Amino acid sequence: MAKPPAKTPGKSPGKTPAKTPAKAASQPGVSARQAKIDAARKANKVGPNKIMIGSVVAVVAIIAVVAGVIINSQASKSAVSQGGKALPAGVTAMGRGWVENASVVKAGAPTVSIYEDFRCPICQSVEQAFGSSIQSLAEAGKIKLVYHFKTVIDSHDGSDNSQQAASNVLCAADAGVFWKYHDQLYANQPPEPGTFSNAQFTTFAKDSGLSGAKLTAFQSCATAGKYLNYVKSTDDASYKNGITGTPAIFLNGVPMNYSSFATADQQPDPAAFEKAVLSGKLTAAQTDQTLVKAKAKDVS
Repeated sequence: MAKPPAKTPGKSPGKTPAKTPAKAASQPGVSARQAKIDAARKANKVGPNKIMIGSVVAVVAIIAVVAGVIINSQASKSAVSQGGKALPAGVTAMGRGWVENASVVKAGAPTVSIYEDFRCPICQSVEQAFGSSIQSLAEAGKIKLVYHFKTVIDSHDGSDNSQQAASNVLCAADAGVFWKYHDQLYANQPPEPGTFSNAQFTTFAKDSGLSGAKLTAFQSCATAGKYLNYVKSTDDASYKNGITGTPAIFLNGVPMNYSSFATADQQPDPAAFEKAVLSGKLTAAQTDQTLVKAKAKDVS
């Protein structure tokens, strides 16, 4: 719709033209002093505070920049974590175990399922006793090694540090240094109720041999918490399947009593452990009777 033409300044019907100070002074009843006051008031009329306006504009600009940085940061994290839906290589759905050695496992190899929490002291003890055996069998493809990461200690202290550690070990797996990073976590496990620091997580990556672009990729993965939701899903799924504590080890779906693999002087016996694992079967004494009703679901 067209707008009516703008009116030029002039007299409005029924209104008296404004008086200038000079004319006002000559009007009856208006003192020369009042005329001077009116003139001074007009001369000193206060306009917009340029300093204040400049400050406001600067603050708005800073807010815009900060908001942009936050938005870009969130977008970057989402791009890495795929909106919280990221899955480790080979895993097809949340809650399912991650096969560490899918590329080398031999047909018919026994399945070893491990449920661990990187801040669990007993997990550390079992790792020290049988970790080397598990790794060597996995690397040779003699077992199918499936990990289910749990966050039992987090539920005790209200943190998410075990969850972060598990997510980060999967970031390390993406970079090809799973075992080295795995070893670093257990070798530097903080005493309860301690936690790993973000600086340590990065140091572990460096000590695992990451540098340059691979280190940068790891840091992006860790900062974004790429696998945090996946780790939560594995903990939730295992809990529903009756596995509420750590560590837990299953051989072809049967829970292992890892304490039974000991020498006469009660020292860990890796040879006996490996023999049982390669056979794919456990005796009654080698079976953890407290977990016989639990289910180890390892379909990936």
